[in-house]
Amino acid sequence: MGAAMYKCIRLVWLQTVCWAFLTLLGAPSVQAGYLYVLNDVDGGPNQLYGYRLDEADGSLTALPGFPMATGGNGSQNLMSQRLCFDASHARLFVINGGSNTLSAYSVDLADGSLSPLPFSPLALPAGPAQPVKRWAWGAVAVHPAGSPLVLVRDQLDITVKPGQLASFIITATTATAAAGNPFYAGDYVYPYALAFSRDGGHVYAGGNRDTPFFGGYRVDETTGVLTALPGSPFQSDGTWPLSYAVDIQNRLFLYSYHNGSVGQSEVYTFASGVPTAVAGNPFASGLDDGIFGIIHPAGFYMVADRIGSVVGVFQISGTGAGTTLAAVPGSPFASGGWAPTALALNTAGTFLYAANTGDRNITTFAVNPQTGALSIAYNQAQYTLGASGYITGIAYAAPPQPPPPGDLNQDNAINAADVALLARLLADSLIASQIPAPWNGDMDQNGVLDVLDLTLLELFIGL
Repeated sequence: MGAAMYKCIRLVWLQTVCWAFLTLLGAPSVQAGYLYVLNDVDGGPNQLYGYRLDEADGSLTALPGFPMATGGNGSQNLMSQRLCFDASHARLFVINGGSNTLSAYSVDLADGSLSPLPFSPLALPAGPAQPVKRWAWGAVAVHPAGSPLVLVRDQLDITVKPGQLASFIITATTATAAAGNPFYAGDYVYPYALAFSRDGGHVYAGGNRDTPFFGGYRVDETTGVLTALPGSPFQSDGTWPLSYAVDIQNRLFLYSYHNGSVGQSEVYTFASGVPTAVAGNPFASGLDDGIFGIIHPAGFYMVADRIGSVVGVFQISGTGAGTTLAAVPGSPFASGGWAPTALALNTAGTFLYAANTGDRNITTFAVNPQTGALSIAYNQAQYTLGASGYITGIAYAAPPQPPPPGDLNQDNAINAADVALLARLLADSLIASQIPAPWNGDMDQNGVLDVLDLTLLELFIGL
């Protein structure tokens, strides 16, 4: 037997042993998550629906005490981000457009129950004129570390500077408005969509009118002050730039209309927060009204198409300026309900939840992580989420899950970069601040980082 053949067989055998060894250790159990959905009732009490997820089959079970009133009225704007979850502190935030308030809750991740935070409801900056739904706050997002919290609106009033952002420093007991609230979004920026950069150092907003502009802002994490980035507002390839989502490589994905009519997707990289279009922009989408975007951990950009009542799924390939997007086979997928307006994924990425505003129901999709294909696992009956109103937000809540053993740099891939990181640590060349937390380099899970962990990781990826 030749040396090369022997080495190949030995490597395959060692990899098999490594796989078996890691399997015997057992995967950590995944605690059930929860799904919250906002029914925005024009002039009436907003209703929040809550469900417990079965992480094995994706089914939903209504939580006791839901639906519950948020303590504020709705404004019936066709929004999609009026609900958000702070995973770092288990807090849920809800915009009450008709009352111009924000409801804030602590989420008990043991049973899904909600408890109002001491400052809830929070009064938001007022608008210029009546009716309130012409200037109500339309979207909310929270910094990855839990503060600040940012809201956006397009006031739909030509007599004032219409696009605005508001920022608040959040603690367990207080919400403090940033100095200068509200902040002007910039000329020709009419906010609808909103997203933070991966590290929370910047935030982006825009998309509510027939212009190609979106704004970018530097975030002071201590004061909450927002400052326009150099060159902001930025021009996308198409108009109505919506469906913002930022992936683990800190790339911005959005949906727009080429020449104001043909739906397309776009990708941007960042340099000090300033976006630059990738070389292949724009990318064909096959969608009509992409209103909400989300990133799947296996590398897919998923977009809810409200008019087409479908969900588009796009494979993300390449890195940096070479990033590309391509619709996966079968995309777009029928949503199972009329007018999907928002999406949520469970932690494992095995299930996608679409909130259908027209039918006021939720569709549960099983996700094929290899292909990105969607198949309907469950579909709620029409009007399960109320006899009237609009669905304007959906949020998944669950305890943070540690990365799998081996993904040391937490980029959702186990590769040579992780081996190099572990080798550097064992050589005492890393400082504590460079070590991700929670640490997941203990491959054999014996509580000790040693050469055996390095060997196992090398075998795992075939080095």
